[in-house]
Amino acid sequence: ANDDGGGGGGDDRRVRRRGEKLCHDDEEENAEEKQQQQQQDNGDDDDDDDDAEEGRAAKTPRRRSAEFKRKNLEMKENWMQFFLDSSNDVFVVYGLDEGSDTPHYMYANSMGLSLLGFGGFDDPYAVVGLTNEQIMGKDQAAVCDAAVLECFRTRERVDIVHPVDIPGLPVLTYESVYNFVDDVNGDTGTKFVLGVCRDITKRVESERKVRLAQAQAEEATRSKSLMIARVSHDLRTPLVGVMNATELLLQSVLTPDQRQLMSLVGTSSRLLLALANDITDLSSIEQGRISLELFTFDLRMCLRECVELVRMRAEEGGVRLVLDDDDDDALPQQVIQDGIRFRQVLYNLLYNAIKFTPKDGRVTLRARRMSEQQQREQVTYKKEKADDSSIKKSWVVFWVEDTGVGISADVAPKLFQPFSQGERHHNETISAVNAGHERGTGLGLVISKSLAELMGGSLELVRSTLGEGSLFKVVLPFATPSPSSVDDEDTARANDHHAQMPVEDMDDECDHLRSSLRVMIADDNPVNRIVLQKLMQSYTNQKPITVSDGVEAVEMATGEQRPFDLILMDQHMPRLDGSEAVQQIRSILSSRGEEAPMIAIVTASAMSGDRQACLETCKTDDYLTKPVIKHELERVLRSACTMKMCKNNITR
Repeated sequence: ANDDGGGGGGDDRRVRRRGEKLCHDDEEENAEEKQQQQQQDNGDDDDDDDDAEEGRAAKTPRRRSAEFKRKNLEMKENWMQFFLDSSNDVFVVYGLDEGSDTPHYMYANSMGLSLLGFGGFDDPYAVVGLTNEQIMGKDQAAVCDAAVLECFRTRERVDIVHPVDIPGLPVLTYESVYNFVDDVNGDTGTKFVLGVCRDITKRVESERKVRLAQAQAEEATRSKSLMIARVSHDLRTPLVGVMNATELLLQSVLTPDQRQLMSLVGTSSRLLLALANDITDLSSIEQGRISLELFTFDLRMCLRECVELVRMRAEEGGVRLVLDDDDDDALPQQVIQDGIRFRQVLYNLLYNAIKFTPKDGRVTLRARRMSEQQQREQVTYKKEKADDSSIKKSWVVFWVEDTGVGISADVAPKLFQPFSQGERHHNETISAVNAGHERGTGLGLVISKSLAELMGGSLELVRSTLGEGSLFKVVLPFATPSPSSVDDEDTARANDHHAQMPVEDMDDECDHLRSSLRVMIADDNPVNRIVLQKLMQSYTNQKPITVSDGVEAVEMATGEQRPFDLILMDQHMPRLDGSEAVQQIRSILSSRGEEAPMIAIVTASAMSGDRQACLETCKTDDYLTKPVIKHELERVLRSACTMKMCKNNITR
């Protein structure tokens, strides 16, 4: 048994050893297999690692792109919020719940939070859900809500200007713009209104101040115009007496010394009148009240008249005066322009040239029509207001040249400025040459330049040299009617029953009627009444009736006595002014079936437009400006004679 057991044990040991060996063999085999499997697995792992690396390499750009987009979006949002919070304007977003008519806040930038009373909050969504009525007054909320609702309804931009009065804050004025935004984040159905509100309080206040300043300036201008009109009237009224009385005295028998003194009085009064006219014209130009009165006149004749107006002044100073227009056959004859303003421009230039030209000097007026090429090159002048093919434009250049004291280069730019005189800046030598010449106000050139531009042309200083003289140039357009459009007023007059009389017979009849005219003078100034009465007596055999105010004029003109043929009515009188007196006279006589006499308004008002206003509103037959000039008075007397002849012919 032991043997068996021993033998058996040995076998077992052997078996175990074999088993171990087998096991070892198996383990070795298994180890080898595992090693091989591991090597294979390692190979596979290497392959997997390669694949994973390749996958990671493939996935990295996408991951980086997404990360970049995320960060870029965050940066844009941050920058956008930064910009919104840095703006001085208010940015708010309104939402509107379905079925509601009260918009509510969804967002506000930093300035919006501050305005709405949330200055201590950094969250732009701190106002979400709040309404305007909860933040501001009911009236203000109604204005803003109405604009926002209008934007929701029309989906169009809405602009409003409204006050913002939040408790604890000063009242401000805002300009708000609301725009409708539909589904900004995609297909979510979200709709809201973006409001941009700007504080315009300072701008509104500035505009208010500008309007106030403009109103004050306009009022000052009106006051200035009224003052100038009054001063002009008050200045011209006594001048009328001085000038007319002087003229009457000069017609009487005087000693040589008396005549010389009266001539000085007349000269001084004319200078005062010129000053009054210059100031009046300058005021009218500054206010834009001067308008052109176009009519047809003879250009060459007008040039000769301008020269004759200043010839006496030139002869007194020993200055030779020359008109050079004979060599230009192209110079138009009959032209259409404001002849009165044209004469004024040339007169001012000629008078200034003579004034600053010493004895034995020369002043020349030249006139030339521009060539066709030169006229085409005229691009700096006003365009014609109407295109009338029957009227042809001719551009004419006028030069006024003198051999006088000249103008220095530093003074020349100031010539066309009000109250600026070049002679005041001349050196002592030039002042000595110019000694004895009267000084003006420096307004002549300013007025002339403005009038030239008003007529569509220009005035400029071409050249000037101290001690040698100056050259001024005026360029003006003139309309020349074609034969087909010649005004046929003369033809109409020829058909009148007067025109059928010989001219000599008409003149004789006018002279006869003039001596029998019954005239009334209405003026509150006794000097003017006396002077006008004396002037009238020199033309008529009857002494004119005089009254001192409008009430007396109405009573006298509508009384039972023989009717008047001519009434000279002062415009400004106590109790009843001239305009109202004229209307009452015409009304009373018309109600009785009687024809009113010829009535001429006599006034010291010389502002541009006064003549037309009087003729239209006062319904007068004529208009005379003080001082009354002899040839103007003769014209009125002739018109009165013509009217009386008409009445006599009708009566017959």
